[in-house]
Order: sequence, then C-alpha cells, then structure tokens
Amino acid sequence: MKFGIRQAYRLITPLKFNTFTNRKSEIKMLNQVKSCNAGKKLIVLFFAIAVLFPFSSCNKAGIGGKAIVVAIPKHHDEHIYGATAYVKFDTDTEPADPINDYDLIVAGEAGEDHVHIEELQPGQYFIYCVGFDSIEAVTVKGGAAIKIKGSQKEDEIDLEIAVAE
Repeated sequence: MKFGIRQAYRLITPLKFNTFTNRKSEIKMLNQVKSCNAGKKLIVLFFAIAVLFPFSSCNKAGIGGKAIVVAIPKHHDEHIYGATAYVKFDTDTEPADPINDYDLIVAGEAGEDHVHIEELQPGQYFIYCVGFDSIEAVTVKGGAAIKIKGSQKEDEIDLEIAVAE
C-alpha cells in the first residue's frame, strides 16, 4: 500500500491526544514518511541513470571497437608504401608533436600502400602518417582528421592523407 504525506497524516490524526509528547511523536512519524518517499525517489533516480548511461550518445574514441580506418598516404598523388600511422584519440587537430604525442602507433607493411588501423570505436581521431617516397628519396609526413560515427561502428573507412616533405 502506497501512502503520501497527507494520507499518512490522516491516519495519524485520530491518534493524537493534544499533548506535547504525542505531537512530537506525530511529527517524527511524518518526517519518517517523508524521508522514506524521498529515499525511494532517489533509488529510482539512480537506477534510471545506471540503466540509461550505457545508451548515451557520447562517443569515446579509442580501441576496442569494430571500425577499421584504412589510411592511404599520398605524396603528389603517388602512393607511399610501408608508412607508419600515429593515431591521436578525441581530437580533430594535429598535436604539437604528432610523432611523440600519440595514443596508438600502427606500422604499415613494406609492400602495402595503406595502413589498417583496426578495432576503433566511434569518435574523433587525428591520424598522422610518416613514410618514405622512394621516387623522390625523401621522408614525407602529414595528417588528417576523421570522425567515426555510431552508424559506421563496424565499417571499413578509407582515408586519403596528403603527405609532404
């Protein structure tokens, strides 16, 4: 049976005898009813937050997902083979020192013109590639930002990255 404060007061009212001690007891009982209802409301609120929190729309970048970014570094429209990708999570801008300030490093294979960055969660990333242009015999580097949306959480996404000397 669920009681509100007024219903509890109506139940208590016939019991009072206009004495000071009974009045104190009556007030004490009303406070207990109030605190009990407040406690129930807090429990329901905390439970609702705990249930809804995992379904929030916040995208936290990082590893542990199923998305794959295929970084394709190009120098003057020529593919760069065997590049290394430095990945920074939760940003769309190049870090001040991208080669030392990264969250993940992925080395490309010598015979491939791309780097597979696997197991990414939805979120914002900055990918910085460093490679060697064998035609011009120079080290090239450059980066690009990418946002993996929730709808792309299991996709393979191609990202062309312009690199320069």
